[in-house]
Amino acid sequence: MTARVAFAAVGKARTRMTRRTPCPVEARLMIAQVAVGKARTRMTRRTPCPVEARLMTAQVAVGKAPYKDDEMHPSSVDDNDTVSGTKIRILFLGNPLHGDDAAGIRALELSQAFSWPAGVELIDGGTGGISLLPLFQNCRHIILVDAFLSPGEGGEVRLVCNVDHDLLADDRGLAHGGGIRGLLALVSQLVSPPPIIDLLAIGGCRFAPCRPMLTEKVARALPGLCRRLHCHVTEQLANAPR
Repeated sequence: MTARVAFAAVGKARTRMTRRTPCPVEARLMIAQVAVGKARTRMTRRTPCPVEARLMTAQVAVGKAPYKDDEMHPSSVDDNDTVSGTKIRILFLGNPLHGDDAAGIRALELSQAFSWPAGVELIDGGTGGISLLPLFQNCRHIILVDAFLSPGEGGEVRLVCNVDHDLLADDRGLAHGGGIRGLLALVSQLVSPPPIIDLLAIGGCRFAPCRPMLTEKVARALPGLCRRLHCHVTEQLANAPR
């Protein structure tokens, strides 16, 4: 019995020696090691830069997991879905409270009076942005209707076919299209196969906040823009592969 008590006492002593309070030097060293470990964790889990953050948000918007390192995952869009789904999707862009920037939204209201063929969708795209990325999937043809800053008095209509980011960046006559350029740059990276994209734009000259009224020339030109849009869609469907 005495031997057992002695062994227990020795064991407790060893435990106390093992769990002794470190000396000041050792304590500082342990604190430094913990600090280095936290710093390494912060470096590993760093906050992405703004460009990476927008790309990760866009990937989530189109149903893809955020990328790791430089790996880009292939899109889940199937060619058969593109052919059998919506054939033409028309996105009307603009801010109804920003002067002539409301031209795209007003064009949607006028276009709803037309009779459109089957497979054509008319959508209020609002002020655009990466939230529109899912609308570029499962579709063969996208038409963007928007306003641009006119170099003249406003009201002129331009149809630009097969638009991409580089084309808009080089076209100085289509100013006020910064949001569209960024959107198209993401479409080319994240949507496969990408749809054909056309831009039907009307020139505006007043883009002032809290002004819901269009200028007179833009308002007069909108019915003609809608007729041109309807004719363009009809021609594209007539020439599309069956």
